[in-house]
Amino acid sequence: MSHEFRRTPHNNHHQGVFLVLRHRNGYSLAIPGVMTKTYDYHADGQLRFSSNAMDHRFDRSYDFDHEGRMTQALSGAEARGEPATNDRPYNQAFSYDGFSHLSSRNSNVWSDFYSTADSYANNRRTGWSYDQAGNLLESADATYTYDTAGSITTVATAEPQSTTTRNLDGQGQQIKTVTTTYNETSQSWTTTTNYYVRSTVLGGRLRTKDSKHSLNSCNMNVSPMLGFYHMPVGTRASPKQNGAARKLKST
Repeated sequence: MSHEFRRTPHNNHHQGVFLVLRHRNGYSLAIPGVMTKTYDYHADGQLRFSSNAMDHRFDRSYDFDHEGRMTQALSGAEARGEPATNDRPYNQAFSYDGFSHLSSRNSNVWSDFYSTADSYANNRRTGWSYDQAGNLLESADATYTYDTAGSITTVATAEPQSTTTRNLDGQGQQIKTVTTTYNETSQSWTTTTNYYVRSTVLGGRLRTKDSKHSLNSCNMNVSPMLGFYHMPVGTRASPKQNGAARKLKST
């Protein structure tokens, strides 16, 4: 069973074209000229393998233990069971303690290797800081603030230098984010503002995301609006995007 989204020019709307096919063990997704991927799953529904037909270096496979925790993540030739190589994004292995805390992680990223070993006390990672409620305040690469309900309000990172502020509605759902990031190459700051519109009829599911970007003091604004349509497999719809055309990335 499949459904297809067709391109139909309409005023200032830019509509994408993609095809989703369901097969015996998973799905295939094709966006002409952008990506062609196939997804296969384990019997419990966890993702087992994804194939990237446009660049098989980005094929990926995943293994999980009996608790559903990821134990291995492979890419490229290694994901297909072929000999080890550095010509792939990553080869990672994970292990956990008795409380399901991540205790070690070994990562081969292209030709680089790094590993981490972590310990915990009172359900908190040693070396990180928390508030009295147990919320994480500072990790190795980010700091966090929270509102009185315990929801994250800001996230700040050092690499890259970036701060994201979140605005939530009365039900704790995200309605706006403002992210300011420093670009080392251009030596400038970029601010991106996203607005989120949700549907009460669909139980709060995201319906529209509207992004606005500003680069320093330049008069440069991009305001694409992306609509989300929720439907059972086998039905048809036409997702709409208003404003500047967006380039999809394969991840």
